[in-house]
Amino acid sequence: MAQLDALRCSSPADYIQIARRLRKSGTDCWMRLAVLASHSIQFLDAYLVVASNRARFPVDPWFAPFGQIEEQVLPAISEFWRMQPGAIWISLRLEDVERWLPDEYYAVGPDGAEQKIRALRDRLVRVVREIRMRSASTILVSNFASPRLDSLDPFSASQPRSLKHIIGAANRELAEALTSFNDAWVFDYAGAVSARGSEEWSDACMDYVARVGIAPKNMSALANRFVRCFAATQRPAAKCVVVDLDNTLWGGEIGDDGLEGIHLGQDYPGSAYRDVQMFLKGLRSRGVLLAVSSKNEANVAISAIDTHPDMVLRTRDFANLQINRDPKPDNLVRIARELNIGLESLVFIDDNPVERAQVRIELPMVCVPDMPIDIGEWLRTLEQLETFDRPGMTAEDRQRADMYTANQERRNLERSATDLDGFLSSLEMVAWVGLCDDQNFNRIHQLIQKTNQFNLTGRRFSSEEIRSLAGSAGSAVAWLRLKDRYGDQGLVCVGIVRDTGGGIWNIDCLLMSCRVIGRRVEDAFLMYLREIVAGRGGCQLRGKYVVTGKNTLVANLYREHGFLPETLGGNGSGEIGSYLRSVNDEGWAWPLAIKRE
Repeated sequence: MAQLDALRCSSPADYIQIARRLRKSGTDCWMRLAVLASHSIQFLDAYLVVASNRARFPVDPWFAPFGQIEEQVLPAISEFWRMQPGAIWISLRLEDVERWLPDEYYAVGPDGAEQKIRALRDRLVRVVREIRMRSASTILVSNFASPRLDSLDPFSASQPRSLKHIIGAANRELAEALTSFNDAWVFDYAGAVSARGSEEWSDACMDYVARVGIAPKNMSALANRFVRCFAATQRPAAKCVVVDLDNTLWGGEIGDDGLEGIHLGQDYPGSAYRDVQMFLKGLRSRGVLLAVSSKNEANVAISAIDTHPDMVLRTRDFANLQINRDPKPDNLVRIARELNIGLESLVFIDDNPVERAQVRIELPMVCVPDMPIDIGEWLRTLEQLETFDRPGMTAEDRQRADMYTANQERRNLERSATDLDGFLSSLEMVAWVGLCDDQNFNRIHQLIQKTNQFNLTGRRFSSEEIRSLAGSAGSAVAWLRLKDRYGDQGLVCVGIVRDTGGGIWNIDCLLMSCRVIGRRVEDAFLMYLREIVAGRGGCQLRGKYVVTGKNTLVANLYREHGFLPETLGGNGSGEIGSYLRSVNDEGWAWPLAIKRE
């Protein structure tokens, strides 16, 4: 991969040659990408191969004949289905199916134009629905762009129901429709066209002769943009940015220059440092944690952070501060351990190339971007980092940074407490419990997909499975949300129980966020599951523990909570044992205040 990063492609021939070499190296670990388009798009092949290999998520593209979208998807057997793609890109251009709509707009009027575009939107949704019924593949759907609009009507932006705004509304409606499908996302094709310029996007001759809607000079940009979206659906986003202070959050060295001597404010170069802080503040509001690793005197640096009038970030914005003379790799390890996240979740930003090189050597799993010498280029560099991309965001994601700040206060309280019961009581915890609905569905699905440590079975349920189980009288999808004196921890527990007959209900899923481990929240949640089962006529709860390699923390959970072993011993699925407990047993108790929704 390092050799690939060093290669420079300046012509289509370069891309074709490099793609051929990459394919010869083997495609066993590559994901099959099926491209269904209304136009000739196979010329993107080499560009997609190169871009995806650079992103460390290589794809092997297959292109259906242009115009054959439903023809490939609807039949029970087709080349598309035989291939069993891991990812699918659907690209339906207005120019291909409603080529004359810009010219006909004033004849058919806004209502007629809306009807035509809504029909195309519905067509895309039907295709996605058909695919999702038969495949769990990642789906990316291009939204609509019309390169001819601006040149035809320069005042279209002034007309509320112009074709330009009708297309924008259809794109918003498409995005809303795709939220009902698991792992189906909008690819911003319209944004790609806008970024490059609509007048230069296509080559008229190639479009007429071969139905190629993209000029050769734009193919690399389109492939890079698509791969960036695709990669974001395949990998977790970075969880924490660790920043230096001197010449990173401000210009100069606080120890030598003093508070008045550092560069930070409304004038350059201080304005550039302030913009970097604004960017980081924005990341924090998206759920990315911030931390500091700086070789400074702690009291001096902290005073600067909290008292300089032009600081955007204050100490309360950082989940962890490592201000000392220790090597930066040691500090990063300490930050990851104290925040309970993996080193691969860190991004390290430092102006010093020596510090960056040391981290790369000792901690190769940490993302360490090369920062330009000119601070004026830093904001552009940070904005282009793909490691922060995430396809969706929940309310818990947006609150994560505040939750970690509150966790630090909880840890301080725990250190001062003389016993565990006293500490838990002082937290003044209150739990809300309820059943899955549209309001909390996304968070439930997210927790199921990503929770590893406190997860009794490790099973991942698709969104369709969750909705089906939540809507059945013979099953329930339950949740628990926790608050305490320091703030809202969010939805932290998910459980799925299912009637298996004979009065026995299985706990098919029991998991909890690691941020509330050790607070006896699981005791309350098991009690709630017991209440659900008893209320539906069940007599016993059966819990299973399946080894995943990451959940040894909960190996004895059922035994510790009064469940009796039913079967023990491993099998092909990694199951270690199943345990039963009567819902009428004595000993079920609420360890904290519970409210129901």
